[in-house]
Order: sequence, then C-alpha cells, then structure tokens
Amino acid sequence: MFRLLLVALMLLSVVGCNGTDKDAVAEANRANAVPPAQTATPAQAASGGIVGEVLETMNAGGYSYVLVQTATGDVWAAGPETSVAVGDKVDLGQGMLMPDFRSEKLDRTFAEIYFVGAIKPAGAATETAMPAGHGGAPAAATDIDVSDVAKADGGYTIAEMYALGASASGREFAVRGKVVKVNKNIMGTNWYHIQDGSEEGVHGDLTITSAAALNVGDLVLVKGTGTVNKDFGAGYRYDLIIEDAQISVESI
Repeated sequence: MFRLLLVALMLLSVVGCNGTDKDAVAEANRANAVPPAQTATPAQAASGGIVGEVLETMNAGGYSYVLVQTATGDVWAAGPETSVAVGDKVDLGQGMLMPDFRSEKLDRTFAEIYFVGAIKPAGAATETAMPAGHGGAPAAATDIDVSDVAKADGGYTIAEMYALGASASGREFAVRGKVVKVNKNIMGTNWYHIQDGSEEGVHGDLTITSAAALNVGDLVLVKGTGTVNKDFGAGYRYDLIIEDAQISVESI
C-alpha cells in the first residue's frame, strides 16, 4: 500500500493533534490506494473554516467524529476526543480532507472527512490540523535552554542550513538540536521543531518529520534531506524542512 504524502501542514498548531487513534490518520495510509496528490487536499469549506451545528457525533479510539451542518452543506470531521453533543455550535477551523476514509474502529467508510486540530464551541479560538510554525514562522516560545547545543560533527547548525538558501534543497544534512515543540500522529507522522541556539526567530527553528517518538527537551541528532519552500497549500509553507528524518536521541 502506498504511504500517504504529508500534505498538511500542514494542517495540522497541534497542535496539536496528539490523538492516539490508530484507526484515524494511520489507517488512511493503508486505505487509500490512489496517487498522493489525490488523497489529501486542504479544506476549503470557507475562509474561516468549518463552522456549524452538530447533527451527529461519536467517539472512537481517541477521536471525536462529528457531522456538522454548515452554510454550504453537511460536513464530516474528526478531531481529538472532545465533549460535544448534537445541537452544539462548533468552529473546527480548517482541516485536511481525506476522501474514502475507512475507520476500522467504527466499521465505516466516509466518502469525505476533514481531520482538524480541535473541536471547539463557535466563537472560541480554533486550531488547524497541522503543526504551528508554518509559513516560516518560529515555533511557540519555550523555556528550553538551547545555549549548550554543540554543532554536529561534519554537520551544520540550523542557521548555516538556512544560509544556504535554495541550495539547501536536496542536500543531505546532519544537525543537532533540542526538541522545543512536538505534534504527534498528524497525517501519518510526527512533527517536531528543533533549535540549537545558532540563530533567533525564523532561522533559528527547524521543522522535521519523523516516525521517531520524541519529547520536548530531547537532545537529538537529525539526519535527512532538506527541502526549501515546501508549500502544502492553504497558507502552509516552510522555508526549510526535513521530512522522514533519521533521528538519534542523545539525551533527555
């Protein structure tokens, strides 16, 4: 079975979507046997995202599934398990569309469903389904001390990687940093932000994706191929990203 192309953004600040439902995004990788470009596209329900009244809801494996009546029609969506009831007015923000999604936990196939970062009451701040820090913005501020991070032997600092500009694309990197933000189980992978103290702001923060299980504060050695100007649509663009990275945890 083909491995679902990460298209998030990246819908995905889970945020924080830290759901544990293996019948959710992980199953999508197995369920959809069509080209990656057709399996996931950013939600375009409305400029403000998916907003409406809950017509139906159910929970399974750490996710809440809701059928929402919007101004443009009924929409199925799923997000981290939330207390929600029929009749509630919700604002889901924008999500990631998954066609023909099969949930084994529910024994049901959804013709179309949006995966979102949070299910919140209408009027509350919403989150997208992809990690924060998209569009070249740095991750949320943390109290992680990165002043003692040593440059990888034969490798690069994060600042040096950004300084390469377009030539960073397709180049193999080894970079050491501390994990400052974690978004797990989003579109079949884990999303991490690392910093090494070599620069502040946008060019001091690097986004990586990996199957490795990491925690905030881990000191890690990351190896992988760089991609510049990675655009996942819906305003989710990374100046520099390493996808499917190989990661070694050096300390916790």
